[in-house]
Amino acid sequence: MIVFTIFWSIAIAGMLMNVVLLALRVPPRPQGPAAARPQDIFLLMPMHDEEAIVQAAVERFTRLQWSLAYGRLHLVVVEDGSADSTNDLLTQAAKRHPNIHVLYRRPDVGGRGKGRALNTALAYIRHHALHDPARTVVGVLDADGEISAADLQQVADYFAGDPAIAMVQTGVAVLGTDHWLARVQDFEFSVLNALTQNLRSHLGDVAGSGNGQFFRLTALARIQWGTTLLEDFEISTRLLLAGYPTAYLMTARVRQEPTLTLRTYFR
Repeated sequence: MIVFTIFWSIAIAGMLMNVVLLALRVPPRPQGPAAARPQDIFLLMPMHDEEAIVQAAVERFTRLQWSLAYGRLHLVVVEDGSADSTNDLLTQAAKRHPNIHVLYRRPDVGGRGKGRALNTALAYIRHHALHDPARTVVGVLDADGEISAADLQQVADYFAGDPAIAMVQTGVAVLGTDHWLARVQDFEFSVLNALTQNLRSHLGDVAGSGNGQFFRLTALARIQWGTTLLEDFEISTRLLLAGYPTAYLMTARVRQEPTLTLRTYFR
């Protein structure tokens, strides 16, 4: 009887929450002057044993038709102590593209979590960002992540429209939904996660979701990623505790590859 009551209480609470979420409108996107847009956007991408997708990741970045009116765009890849050919492939890519910066972590310190790799990139940016930290944006993409120039411009416009905003989290979608498990993941991100983030955006408490996190560099002056498994949620919580406002940008999305086996999905 107790288990039955708990189950239905959770189910009813979930349905009521979804009714409230559906009733809430998407918070309006602030509009700011072009002069307030970021001058530099750094996309951080940790890689550990990713030789199979290095070339595709580099090509996705170089295909972005990026307007300098939206700031200079950089890709900072952290080669996190890989044992395969990731190191060599990234070195070759950096030679061909001057706005791709590769940072190397030794095998004895690499591969110990995404947070540590991101902090390596953050330390690099703090010392090499050429413009005002308030007009410098730091984004996070996974190695299989893809964002269009139009969606990235929406992010830049959001930071220009609200000088106080510390973090913007985009939506997440799944590339290719021919497989039933890919459709499950796309529904999870595009519907369930989007509704929850919409509510959190109204409360000023958006959660970091791995792919598609963007931060104003001034907010990261004393805050950085932790070493927990959920380093994305941890840093957004640290921003909340420090009093920084965050926002969810539902109309912009980062696309990522799905996992197609139940074992890796549950893991």
